[in-house]
Amino acid sequence: MLDVIAQVDVAPERGETVLGQRLDTQPGGKGFNQAIAAARLGCSVEFVSRLCDDAHSPLFVKALDHDGVGRAHVSVDPNQGTGISLIIVDVAGENSIVATPRANDALSSAHIAEAGTALIQADVLLLSFEVPLDALAAAAVLAGPQTLVCLNAAPAIPIPDNLAAHTDVLIVNETEAAELTAIAVDNVDSAQRAVLSLRAGVRRAAVITLGALGAVFAEDGPPVHVPSFAADVVDSTGAGDAFCAALVFALATGLAVRDAVVLDNAAGSLAVRTLGAALAMPDASAVFVLAERG
Repeated sequence: MLDVIAQVDVAPERGETVLGQRLDTQPGGKGFNQAIAAARLGCSVEFVSRLCDDAHSPLFVKALDHDGVGRAHVSVDPNQGTGISLIIVDVAGENSIVATPRANDALSSAHIAEAGTALIQADVLLLSFEVPLDALAAAAVLAGPQTLVCLNAAPAIPIPDNLAAHTDVLIVNETEAAELTAIAVDNVDSAQRAVLSLRAGVRRAAVITLGALGAVFAEDGPPVHVPSFAADVVDSTGAGDAFCAALVFALATGLAVRDAVVLDNAAGSLAVRTLGAALAMPDASAVFVLAERG
């Protein structure tokens, strides 16, 4: 998704026009951000996605190549444009986003089948909801028996049974958790109730990110709260994607879920300190230094 980012003092109300302070255009999209973030953490990454042969696609190709992300399975759609996200970021770093998937909507189960070998051999498969559900379900079913399937259910929509049945780890933020559980998630206690509900629907664990409050997770026992790291927030857009990438990296390297979430919180904290998403993804050394320093 091409990110068109407008910085404002205060986000506009309905029907209101405000003046922007700065406008940036950057490559983005949940899957793209997560692929870049995982590569910067040291993972070998194969990206499965869909672009259009338009003026925007070279930005993505250049960025993927720069960070060493495999793009053999990034196919070209001749009819729909590259996806675009319109992002408004206020002075507190909070954002509002309108994501229009366009070419992403053309990712099909046939494209997934073409990427079959990469999926079967993967240690981790990371999925998100900016592509069609049938493609996600096809990927989860095709993943090898050793593959940890992680689903970032964002933007939040009901998770189909055939996808949930193959999901090992579910990752959402507080807004998404509320939509999926009908529990108002506005503090740690409510997040712990919601994460137990989410855990019941997947195979291994559920995680809810809470911004400045950190994250909660549920695996085999009671829910656990892991505090965040202090940060001066410039733009929160990529925090969740950095968190997801760090989580799959940590789990793939054998860390326990709690230790993984500490690392994830560090990655998310670093990502919010720079405007943008993919370009703000931190590298491994910075993440480990912050996680160890606490």
